[in-house]
Amino acid sequence: MMKFMLAIPTTLMVSALAACNGQKENNGTNEPDTCNVDTLEYPAFVIDAQREDVKVCVSDDERLRLYCWYPDPEWGGGGNCPEPIVMAQYRTKSGEVRTRKISATAIDRAWVRMLHTITKDDGHTYYLAVRSMRASSNDGYTRVNAFAIEGDSLMDVAAVDGSADIDNGSLPDINYNISDWYFNTNGEGYEWMYAYDKAQRNLYIPVTEGERWPQIMTDRYMLYHFDGKRFVNKGEVAHRGLHPSLQQYKRLRYFFRTADYTLRVDEMADGTLRYAQWKQPATLSQEPELVIMGGTCKTVDNQDVYTFRHDGAAYVVGYSETHHKADGDMTQHEYFIIKKDGKELVKQERI
Repeated sequence: MMKFMLAIPTTLMVSALAACNGQKENNGTNEPDTCNVDTLEYPAFVIDAQREDVKVCVSDDERLRLYCWYPDPEWGGGGNCPEPIVMAQYRTKSGEVRTRKISATAIDRAWVRMLHTITKDDGHTYYLAVRSMRASSNDGYTRVNAFAIEGDSLMDVAAVDGSADIDNGSLPDINYNISDWYFNTNGEGYEWMYAYDKAQRNLYIPVTEGERWPQIMTDRYMLYHFDGKRFVNKGEVAHRGLHPSLQQYKRLRYFFRTADYTLRVDEMADGTLRYAQWKQPATLSQEPELVIMGGTCKTVDNQDVYTFRHDGAAYVVGYSETHHKADGDMTQHEYFIIKKDGKELVKQERI
């Protein structure tokens, strides 16, 4: 039987803080930190004294907190389709703290990655929970659920405007290829999905492509602007914060970081490739120090390797090596290499 406790263990506090602080600064913009463990107290039903993996997301006004965890430490059962438990804790206008189980039905059992706070011009506040689930090991889904604190209750509301018209007020869900997106974005792409720019009131919903399912993420986005009353679709845009000179592309092919460089390979509308390079600590919002058009892609051992040529040098992204350890294990390593006149001028491993 699972045992719960009122006090939060030190290890869980550290874990929750790590989950909150794990959000990174991307593309020259600061993604707002949606997590905070210093507001509402942890409810007794959440905390398993043996657990260290509870994800916590807190609204900007600190009136809503969402807890998310897998009942089984090994992905919570369900094989490749794990089903997390999601609990909400909220503060009413009178100051009373209440709870609600969000994952009461199968369709609600989706992980919570972000929590955005939306305040309308009339002062009404509602919340967008960005949630992810998977139908198989490689078949991913992400959607937005919206909530509002009405009186003493946490109500489901329409994501587009916070109204009660849920059936006609949803924002688009997406289906995507998990491994393709993870490896192509260096594992950073999950922070780009449904990112919300509070200052500009813009929500970025990913655009996917392909006739086969799951579809391929493009790193292009449908921009939904909140006009004070509702979210309005403003059309397709490039990666949030990407330098204006790079915003015309069909889809991202590869995003790569090393100790000294940030690299991006894009497929253009005509099928050609484009290479962009920044020297650390420059961000994607800054003008790249080098852009090369017309590269090639070769698949080696199921790994795409991109080569671009400039000023007599070859710029190679994604070159892979297998390293054999003394205990017989093997590890795979990817590199960025610059070669000229038969010499390696740069060889740095992917971070």
